[in-house]
Amino acid sequence: SDYDTYQGNIGAPPRRNLRIGQRNGSVYKSYFIYDLSNINGDATITSVEVKVEEEDKNYQDYRNIFIEGLTTDDVTQAQEMYNNFSHEYTIFDNYYYDHTWNSSTDAIVNDMQSSISKSWFGLKLGFAASPPDSDIYYESKIVKVWITYTIPDVNITVNTDPAGLSYTFVGGTYNATYTSQQVFTVEKGTQCTRSTDSTQTHNSEIYDWNNWSDGHDISYSFNANVSQTLTAVFLSRNVHVTITNDFGGGIVGVDGSNRNAPYTPSNWLRGSSHSFTAVDQNYQAQGEANYFREFHHWIKANNNTTYSRSFNENVNDDGLYKVWTRRHFEYEASNTFIDGGSGG
Repeated sequence: SDYDTYQGNIGAPPRRNLRIGQRNGSVYKSYFIYDLSNINGDATITSVEVKVEEEDKNYQDYRNIFIEGLTTDDVTQAQEMYNNFSHEYTIFDNYYYDHTWNSSTDAIVNDMQSSISKSWFGLKLGFAASPPDSDIYYESKIVKVWITYTIPDVNITVNTDPAGLSYTFVGGTYNATYTSQQVFTVEKGTQCTRSTDSTQTHNSEIYDWNNWSDGHDISYSFNANVSQTLTAVFLSRNVHVTITNDFGGGIVGVDGSNRNAPYTPSNWLRGSSHSFTAVDQNYQAQGEANYFREFHHWIKANNNTTYSRSFNENVNDDGLYKVWTRRHFEYEASNTFIDGGSGG
């Protein structure tokens, strides 16, 4: 629950001298516009309280104090507003006023709730003196309206890819840097900022920020109107690849040297150039005979196929480089005659 004080009236500062009361048989009334723009449009108003202060501390016994709600959409003309008040709520009757906060009727709450979308609410106040023929009026009044309301929450989930890198979240009660996924619960409409550093080191590896999942800049402010998940995506400056044969062992040629497969190089920078060569070889896989393996084609990390035995490439993508081979089988045959019987 949050509290805000809205006080003011048309054409004058908040502490305007108000003509309120009764004189020569006429009841003096004043009208106000209260700014509701600071209240979230999804708020639920639970109570509205009205307070009238007398600066001269001269308390009077008023027969009643009444308030009317303004429903017209036109707030530009004071007289038109005054003429378009439609709901009257009598909140005091024969009440001795003594600077007390006074809860309003449900009707005021309902009318103010419907006025949030207009960003303003109008009140017309009048005081009838007791006895009726008394001649009492004051031009030294301050009127305040207190609004109690609740705002629904939304959840903002923030993380990094890969996990373990840092980001900063500011909004509501949060203002810190985090290194793991967090769920931030804030009032709907709260202004939030999420940001991260462009270059970070994690587990001895350097990462560069690539994008946020919502497509916005590295540092971005937004109003939290819906629950959502935001991910800061980073790319390692190192590229991670594995180079192997389809039979899982043997050797592969990488950068001019034969390496035992599968081979996972370290400290290859993303985008760096490397050479790959398939090697014909004899290899006996577990449970198989010793076959001669002959190069057929490469499958590259980006799932493209190349039929060149050797090639050079700027390696940008993590993944697998695999040599596909053909096995050569050896058979022995003799010239032993097989009798096919009477059929030939």
